[in-house]
Amino acid sequence: MENYELKADEVILYRGKVNILLDGKPEKQSAFSSTETEIVLTNHNIVLNVVVNKLFRKFIDTYVYAVSTIKTYQE
Repeated sequence: MENYELKADEVILYRGKVNILLDGKPEKQSAFSSTETEIVLTNHNIVLNVVVNKLFRKFIDTYVYAVSTIKTYQE
C-alpha cells in the first residue's frame, strides 16, 4: 500500500497478492507474462497496486474502485 492512504473510517479487510493476466488467458496459453499485483479490500474501496517495470525502474500504479459502484446479483 505504498501509494494509498486509508481514510479515518476505513479498515483493511483483506490484503494479498494476485496475478493479473495481460491478455485474459491462462498463463500457459498467454503470450505475455503475468503481472504481480497486490489487492487490498477495505470497507470502502478495492485497491489494486500494480508493479510496472520501465527502463530499469519499478513504478507502482494504483487503481481504486469504490465498493458502492460494484453491482451485485441476488445479494
